Formats: sequence, structure tokens, C-alpha cells
Amino acid sequence: MKVALIADTHLAERAAAFVGNWQAIRLWLETTTPDLIIHLGDITADGLHDPSEFQTAAAALRDVFQPLRVLPGNHDIGDVPAAGGPLVTDDRLAAYHAAFGADHWSCELGCWQLIGLNAQLLGHGGEAEAQQLAWFEAALASHDGPLGLMLHKPLLPAPDDSAAPRERYVPGPARDALLTLLGRRDCRFVVSGHTHQTHRFRRDGIDHVWVPPASFIIPDHLQEPVGRKLVGLMTLHLDEVGPCGKAGEPEEPGYRFDVVTPASVVCHDITDHLQIYSRSMDRVGGGEVS
Repeated sequence: MKVALIADTHLAERAAAFVGNWQAIRLWLETTTPDLIIHLGDITADGLHDPSEFQTAAAALRDVFQPLRVLPGNHDIGDVPAAGGPLVTDDRLAAYHAAFGADHWSCELGCWQLIGLNAQLLGHGGEAEAQQLAWFEAALASHDGPLGLMLHKPLLPAPDDSAAPRERYVPGPARDALLTLLGRRDCRFVVSGHTHQTHRFRRDGIDHVWVPPASFIIPDHLQEPVGRKLVGLMTLHLDEVGPCGKAGEPEEPGYRFDVVTPASVVCHDITDHLQIYSRSMDRVGGGEVS
């Protein structure tokens, strides 16, 4: 089974360059026909401030014919207090739901369970976060096969990220709560976007995988390089062979991640498109246009 993983498309009518990349990726999806497509957030360029961008992005996503699951990012609905930017609100969540549907979900592919969580609520402290956490516990209890977790933000700081800006990752208390719950299951990997870099590291038996952006990179003088800076997407191949039991069984199913750069995808530099983010110009130096 093949899953296409897409992150950070930053779609809007005024972001023609990023729309062009999405069109190239959509053509690649049509020719490769994955079993599932997952969008890891920052669907819009600035839906946070202009919900009309949700309609542009939703129409673009409807052009794909494979099953599709999406998650919100900071540019779509805001963030948590620790990130220092605009906060998630009930109105922003409602606008997202109206355009894209659920902001957290669970699906099964063979013996695998994939769970998507709204990372923008993790550390928020409101009722929506509490409801999502209760739902997550129930979703974990509903299945006993191997698990993959999908988020917009990385769950853990990368070991080689010397700066480790707090806004780049899930805040500590929320992260620790998730890791405790994940310890109840055979979690094989955690997949995220947001950083506009692709990277992979392993900690405590779990692979942490960053999906590259579909839109643009942030140059090194504005954002410390941790992984590779490129534009594209990623595929996840899930092995159907083997029993769906606990980790450690001799024939447990496997998986593989591959970075893909479809033809005609352009590696845009955000500094050539800063007019799209005039509201965020004061935060570009910290890399948080991502």
C-alpha cells in the first residue's frame, strides 16, 4: 500500500507560484494513484487571516481522485500560546471544519492504523484540546496493530537542532502526554511537516520523519538548516505481509519512506515571495513563515 504525504502547499489565488507546484504534484498523483493522500497542514497561504483562501484550497484538493485526509497548520487556524503568534479560536476551527472537515481522524490500511491529530491544539489548554485528547485515547484503544501518527508540527526536537526553537515543535507538556499514550501501542513512526525541511531520526524505537514542503524553502540565513531543504513530497509504503501483532514478532510488517520531486516542481525561495506574507514579516527572521 502506498500513501502520498504532502505538506505546506500554502495555496491562495495570489500565490501563483505555489499553486503551480500543487498542479505539478497533482499530475504526479494522477499517474501514481496512491491508496491514500495525507495533507499535513498549512494548506493555505494565510487562511488564518483570510478564510476565503479555504475555498481556493478546498477546490484545489478536490481535484485529486484518491482518498484524501487533511490536517490544519498554523497558517490555516493559528497556534498555541507558546508559539507566540495568533491563537487558535473556535471561529477559526469552525471555518476550517466547514471547508475541510474533521481536524483529527483515524483510518486503517490493512493491519496498520494511521491517526492524524490537530497539532495546533497541543498545548492550547482549551476544551477542544481536551476533547481531542479523549478521542485520541479511544482511537488508540480501538486497534492493536502497528501505528503511525500524523501531525503538522514535529513531536520532538531533532537531536541535531542546536537552536530547537520552541515554536517549531509540540510544546513539552503536551508532547510528554502524547508520548505516554503512544507507549501503550506499537507506534512505528511520527510524520510531520511545518519545518520546510526534510529530516529523519529515531528515538526510543520510533522514527520521526519530516515531510518536505510543496511550496518553498527558507534560506539558511533566516532558518538554521537541520535537514535537507528541498521542495516536493514523500511516499510511505506500508508492507501488508506479516501478522499484525505486537512489536518484536518475527514477521512484523515493515514500511519505507521516499522523498519525491515531481517534474515541474520548482524549489521556490520564500524571500522571493514575501509579499504574500506581509502580515508575518516581523516573524520571518525566526523562520516562522513556515
